[in-house]
Amino acid sequence: MNRYDFLIYESRQGEASIEAESPKEARDKLMELYKAGGIEFSFVTGTDNEILNITPLKAVSLQRFEIFGKEALFTDLPADKVDALQGVDKLFRYDLRHGDNDSIPLKVEMQVTVNRYGTVFTAEPLFMEGEFSRDLYDEDWGFLSDEPPMTPEQFYNAMQEEERQTVREYEIYQLNAGGRDQMFMNMKELRAMHVTPNIASYNAVYKGTLEPGMTLDSLYTKFNVERPEDFKRHSLSVSDVIVVSDEHGKTAWFVDSFGFTQLPDFFTQQEQQHEAPTEGEKTYLPVYRRTADYAREAGERDEYRASYQENVKCKQAIEKAISLDYDGQYLNDNAIFTVLDAFGPERLSWVLGNTITMKEHDGRFSRSNRSWAQAMSIPIDRDGFGSLRNWSYTVESHPAILDLYTTLLRKELERPPQERMAEKSVAIEESKPRPEPSKSAKHKSEPSL
Repeated sequence: MNRYDFLIYESRQGEASIEAESPKEARDKLMELYKAGGIEFSFVTGTDNEILNITPLKAVSLQRFEIFGKEALFTDLPADKVDALQGVDKLFRYDLRHGDNDSIPLKVEMQVTVNRYGTVFTAEPLFMEGEFSRDLYDEDWGFLSDEPPMTPEQFYNAMQEEERQTVREYEIYQLNAGGRDQMFMNMKELRAMHVTPNIASYNAVYKGTLEPGMTLDSLYTKFNVERPEDFKRHSLSVSDVIVVSDEHGKTAWFVDSFGFTQLPDFFTQQEQQHEAPTEGEKTYLPVYRRTADYAREAGERDEYRASYQENVKCKQAIEKAISLDYDGQYLNDNAIFTVLDAFGPERLSWVLGNTITMKEHDGRFSRSNRSWAQAMSIPIDRDGFGSLRNWSYTVESHPAILDLYTTLLRKELERPPQERMAEKSVAIEESKPRPEPSKSAKHKSEPSL
């Protein structure tokens, strides 16, 4: 006896499992079972009297879908029924999660049990090694309503045939001098700065042909572990762009901290990437986000040294600001503004993130601030003797005060830039030598020591 799983399409969707010798016997048993319950079935002549509203689970066709620029299939079948679909063992499976108050997918994960929106199947992986989830934005997903539904088996065969017939080329783009301040920044950081990666800030540095089966992940490995001899630039890194060309045109992919983000407007020439600076707004030395060893290999020692020295100065400025503006009970807002004005939001955030990362086991830092620091992916930077250079710009103020300092900075950076600029000059004026700070100038938050 064999087991046959069915989906029942009536006024509501149901499921059934039948033991039978053949599919026909299973359908007959199922029909008798439901007739006994008073349910009528529909037949159509010319199709061998196939029952239209009883579908074997293995033959179910799924909706066509797109996620992160890749073709996919989507189903909202119960999670425990998904593995019974024919052909799913040849595809990559991911679950979509919606929020508590949202009816749209907000994340893609390996497996979702709570707030599961549905499941997608792809012919190539969505995650890089070690990655278990990715945020979903509106531009990252959508239903392909014009494409006919397919079973997973049909989809796999179609993707294999398309791969065999497609000749694809790729180009690697890296930031030029005009985009130097964006180097090694991930998409989340760029969005916070209202920056969209654009070809105006990039130069094409390498071109090649994608062999059958090669993916973006394969290219990432190739240009980090097995770099071609004629590739003379720095290893493929966050902020680089891969452009893939085939018979459908060109698509641009931003190398993100985890995976790749499609850039639909990458080829739209723009003269300016940043919003016009507010009058009186300062510019700051960009943070160098890689190690000394990397800088040596890439010929970027000067950039590394300048950024490293600025990190140390920023660390010292934070310690000084806290010593002046924390009176043992209250932390004055000027402790944030003075350092923010001197070093800029990127540097100040980087030094605080490094500090929390280096002291990650200290329970006096909040979970929220630890997650914020981890998201920066600050690299461990060792010297020739194995010592960590990161300690040189790790702030040594009391962890509870530093946690409050970090929280205040994060709240400040969430405010509109114009609003911050309006108050910055006032705060800096108040930071000049003064008698005991007044209660009105003090923040009411008190760290727990």
